[in-house]
Amino acid sequence: MAETVKCLAVRVPGLPSDDQAEAIVRAALAPRDDWGALEIEIFPGREGTLLLARPARGVYITADALRFLVRRRR
Repeated sequence: MAETVKCLAVRVPGLPSDDQAEAIVRAALAPRDDWGALEIEIFPGREGTLLLARPARGVYITADALRFLVRRRR
């Protein structure tokens, strides 16, 4: 049985960093960015990079929250 899943594919020049890839995907989704946490796969190629994005499944914690929690344990 087929499952419907939100997905976005974007082809960009060069090889973006992780932060740049997220910014590119968020800009492509704007103004309807209701996807929350994202899973973004980066596939570099000779003539650009393919970014595949979908809403993340499961529980995710932001890097800022993780740093805060680690600092609190010290």
